[in-house]
Amino acid sequence: MVCHTMFKPATVPEGWVEAVTAEARPWGTIYLPRYNHVASGVVQSAPPPGTASFAARLAALGHTGVGKANVFFSHAWKVKYLDVVKCMRSFGDKNRALPAGDPAKIEGPILFWFDCVVVDEVRCYCCCCPRCYPRC
Repeated sequence: MVCHTMFKPATVPEGWVEAVTAEARPWGTIYLPRYNHVASGVVQSAPPPGTASFAARLAALGHTGVGKANVFFSHAWKVKYLDVVKCMRSFGDKNRALPAGDPAKIEGPILFWFDCVVVDEVRCYCCCCPRCYPRC
């Protein structure tokens, strides 16, 4: 829920609110977003101009923790977010404990490619539908 309650709302431009509707398809349920512009009352299905991933938003603000990733990290949606963060922290602790020169040791800052913040979930909402993945 952290992805959808904290990260995702921060990826649309100010003044826009997302509403989601579930739609049954032959391959399963997909969730279709609708975007409401609060001030004008405009409702549209396409993401409003200016949407970006959470990582892109942080980078635009000059956040120093955003850069080229050196560790891929994804998570299972059923895992509690706190456990995900603990796992990432554990990885960092174990990396710091490795001796210098160990080929597994990452020198410098660890930058995770973390799906929750890197994937622009506004632009790709479901996991396999013709709108998001035309190859399916």
